[in-house]
Amino acid sequence: MEDLVQNDDGTYTIIWGPNVDNVANAIQTNEGEGFFPFFRIYGATDTWYDHSWVMPNIEKVECN
Repeated sequence: MEDLVQNDDGTYTIIWGPNVDNVANAIQTNEGEGFFPFFRIYGATDTWYDHSWVMPNIEKVECN
């Protein structure tokens, strides 16, 4: 993904789905098929190793 758009609060919203043409921060998926998101971290800081930073859960939302 290039050119990620950051939210005003510093977070990022990533959208997965079959109908995401021309949507910022979107990843195209195949309709009716599952997918498996995974997270890779580079240059981890102390907060990763002392477990004070935790990856938030992925939340399903409905978009129109």
